[in-house]
Amino acid sequence: MIAVQNVLISTLILQFSGKGGWGAVWVAVLAAAGYALFNEEIVGPDAMVYIQAATIPLVLASKVPQIIEVARQKNTGQLSAFAVCSSLHPAC
Repeated sequence: MIAVQNVLISTLILQFSGKGGWGAVWVAVLAAAGYALFNEEIVGPDAMVYIQAATIPLVLASKVPQIIEVARQKNTGQLSAFAVCSSLHPAC
């Protein structure tokens, strides 16, 4: 559900920034990628393992700006137990 929301928000940002054509390209590329990832003839199980493993450094790298900001402010701000729990275990 979050992925659908992200696609919708990204598309709306492109649309309202005057780049509506790029929004259509964005949706088409995501649809093609989704089709490829769900079709074992295009992306096999072995390749899927590597694709999924590649997300680990990406997720960790995306946390670096937040870690730097928290260290700089010496405060976690709005960070709550729920946010920590949900990032570690989505069922929280």
